[in-house]
Amino acid sequence: MNPLRAIARVLLALPLLALTAQGCVRLDEPEAFRCNNQEDCLEDETCGSRRRCLARGACDDTTDCQDTERCLNGTCAPAECTTDLAQACGGYKCNLYTRSCLKQCTSDYECTTGNLCDVATCRPVAGLANGNSCKYQLDCLSKACCGTTTRACAVECKF
Repeated sequence: MNPLRAIARVLLALPLLALTAQGCVRLDEPEAFRCNNQEDCLEDETCGSRRRCLARGACDDTTDCQDTERCLNGTCAPAECTTDLAQACGGYKCNLYTRSCLKQCTSDYECTTGNLCDVATCRPVAGLANGNSCKYQLDCLSKACCGTTTRACAVECKF
């Protein structure tokens, strides 16, 4: 066989070998490497959720951080909250995926117990006695805020 042809075959086969190789593959020279598991990364790196080697403490997503941390601007930072009933959130529930407090609400479900959603803001339930002016059912101790134009807490609403 012609020696030049043999060299050409070897050179043509190199890209195919690179595609079938396992482990790190350089993405954005020189800092990012694709990984399939932790063994593909250096000792001071971790295989992140988007399958790229990240420096310790760096993140693409909160799942790349410890349980008491969240991903904030590409860095693992202390979590604002870690439970749905976090007092640190001031009446709002905790987004357990991002480990951060909700900042506004669209329903009472996004507020902690004892709070309700009022115009995108979680606020404490008023706990009003019957006869007091009210806006929402939960404002009343009786859970009955009745009336069409003037609303007041009552034992029950009569329609």
